[in-house]
Amino acid sequence: NYYMVNLTYSSGREEQSFGAPYTRDRKQYDVEIKNQLSPSVRHTLQWRHKRTGEQGYGLTALRMTADEYQVGVIVSQGALQFLPGISYLRFSDRLSGGAGRGVVVNQQMIVRRPGQGEIRSEVELRSLTRQRPFSQPEFLVTEGRRFGRSARISLAVDYSLKKTWRITVNVTDQIFEGRSSEFMGRGELVAQF
Repeated sequence: NYYMVNLTYSSGREEQSFGAPYTRDRKQYDVEIKNQLSPSVRHTLQWRHKRTGEQGYGLTALRMTADEYQVGVIVSQGALQFLPGISYLRFSDRLSGGAGRGVVVNQQMIVRRPGQGEIRSEVELRSLTRQRPFSQPEFLVTEGRRFGRSARISLAVDYSLKKTWRITVNVTDQIFEGRSSEFMGRGELVAQF
C-alpha cells in the first residue's frame, strides 16, 4: 500500500506578428495522487485547472478566456481500467461581456492485453449554456465545443490477430440537441510479411 503525489505546472505562448497581431497563452496546473490498494487494484485521483487566453488586434479584436476545472479517477485492476471524470467550464469574452459555462461528464473503459493490443470505449455528455451573447464566433471562445446539450460515443480497437495481422478500428458518433448526429468511422487491416 503506497501513496504518490505528482504536481505539474506548464505554460506556453503562441504569437503571430504577421497580418493581424495575435497571442494565445496557455497555463495548466495538475495534481495527481496515486494509491496502490492491493497488488491488483490501483487508483489515481486527478485534478486539473487549464486556462487559455487569447488576444488579437486588427479587423477583429479578441480578448477571450476559457477556464477548465477537471476532476477524474483512474481505477485499474489487471487488464481493465475505468476512468470516470467531470469538468466544469467557464468562458468569457471581455470585449463584449459575453459569458458561458458548462459541465462535461465522461466515462472511459480500457481493456489491455499485453502483446495483443487494446479496446477503448468512451461516453461523454456535455451541457454548455450561454449566459450572455459573444461578439466573436462561439467556437473560438469554447475551443470548438457547441452550446447546448450533446453527447459523444467512441470505440477504438487496436489489436493483433496473429503475429503478422493487426486490425485498427475507430468509430465516433456525436449527437447534438436539435441537430442531426455526426458519425465517423475508420478501419485498417495491416499485414506484415
